[in-house]
Amino acid sequence: MNLSKKLILFLAFQAFLFTLAITSFVYYYIYPTYANLEINMAQQSLKQITLNLKNDAQQFQQFGTGWSIWDEMASYLQTNDKEFAKTYLTAHALEASNFALIAIYYPNGKMMTYSRNTDADSALLIPKFMKSMYTLSAPLIKIDNNVPYEQQGHYGYSLIGNKVLMISINPIYASDPSGAPNGYIMFGRVLDKKIWKKIHEDTGTHFTLSSFKSAPSTIQHQLKNKAKTVITQQTENLLTTYALLSDFSNTSNILITLNTHRNLFQKAQENVKNFLLLGIIAGIMFVLGALLFMNFVILKPIHTLQNQMSWILRNKKFRPIHQFSKTNDEFSDLTKHFNSLIQHVINQNKALEDLSLTDPLTLLQNRRSLDQFITTLGALVQREEKNISIIMIDIDHFKLYNDTYGHVQGDEIIKKIARAIVHNASRLSDFVARYGGEEFIVIFPDTSFQAAKAIAQSICKEIENYKIPHKTSPTSTNITVSIGLSSALVGNKDQILKLLKDADDALYHAKSDGRNKVYSLIENNNDSK
Repeated sequence: MNLSKKLILFLAFQAFLFTLAITSFVYYYIYPTYANLEINMAQQSLKQITLNLKNDAQQFQQFGTGWSIWDEMASYLQTNDKEFAKTYLTAHALEASNFALIAIYYPNGKMMTYSRNTDADSALLIPKFMKSMYTLSAPLIKIDNNVPYEQQGHYGYSLIGNKVLMISINPIYASDPSGAPNGYIMFGRVLDKKIWKKIHEDTGTHFTLSSFKSAPSTIQHQLKNKAKTVITQQTENLLTTYALLSDFSNTSNILITLNTHRNLFQKAQENVKNFLLLGIIAGIMFVLGALLFMNFVILKPIHTLQNQMSWILRNKKFRPIHQFSKTNDEFSDLTKHFNSLIQHVINQNKALEDLSLTDPLTLLQNRRSLDQFITTLGALVQREEKNISIIMIDIDHFKLYNDTYGHVQGDEIIKKIARAIVHNASRLSDFVARYGGEEFIVIFPDTSFQAAKAIAQSICKEIENYKIPHKTSPTSTNITVSIGLSSALVGNKDQILKLLKDADDALYHAKSDGRNKVYSLIENNNDSK
């Protein structure tokens, strides 16, 4: 056998080994990598869905609390006033408030009256649900006097057929919530197409809620053994993820099912097939070439790609890989496709992070949560005007503090200030959020100007009593805050936004007027007159 034939056989054998290595790399590294990426994305989406559902139910409960602390409602339990019922408890009133039902119970848990909406879903669902709710069970009406009245309610979801009800039960008190409750009020809302559309838009996914018993037996078995564990099933085209959600009776009977198309994995398969085809063509074309040339053109780029992908997986930091080829060849195309997939993962992660409603440093609400609260509050005051008070709080000379003591110590100060604010604005209806770097905002529904001013002064005093040294402050030797206050009777969202601007303007005046004080445009305008 001459040398050329030996060379041909040697190169053919090398091509065979090379093809085998590439195939193994694809099936044992590339495919599992994309599959894991898809699973992680689906599980993160499911966690966010569960969080959103719980937040929506909690906001519904808070809305119901506003109805339960009401003299007229407490009086209705005693007088059975027909005019009150005609005004607030009719099907038309429920429809206007987007309720499916309102039920009122005596203190012993027996039903006094209930009314339901007249839409088709309510007409079918409510009678089925109310069969078990004509008398409240003991756990639902158990009152713990050590818990604030705003937290004494019970809420959750109830699954009836393929429809979902959001339920809230609150004890009824007069304006002074002391002693035993006057009774109980239950609200229900059907998750109709409009609400589902909003939930899907908020989460960026499409999912379903169904009975736990509807899950495949293998999934039921795994979920029973591992409570609320996410279980994933994969087919070639579909990724199905499951989780459990506690229902109204505090049992995990609601199954969340998220089906996502495996676009990422299918794209990977398509890219890999193209890559293998091009690799075979390149192998035939370059089989008579030198091994050095083959190593330089094919193996080196692959190793570079593998190393960068390994770095991404090892450090769990998703970022585009470097464009190691300056020409438009197969590896350049593969890099672009991979980078587009990585960018998709980055965008998805960012979208999930944006859905978070909590400031990670202080654990207070953030700006996004503030926007949602103002929208909800705007809808509430359109039904009934309320006196709203807002305070905006700024840490005096905080930049100087950071420059002097360091950002780590500065973060500790922000957390201490947040605790002082929450300690004073402690009602469940009070909304406390971190507004900016060293700024906070508190919204007090149903609160007068004088009451809000007293709380603001208490916050100032408590922070001043901390006696946290601030040697570079021109205002004081200790940490202080400036507070802007606004208060008015409002009837729509625009008026709330105007009130927010007034509080911001008042904060500006407080800082301009020497800091370490509570400033209100209302009082100062009156003084100027």
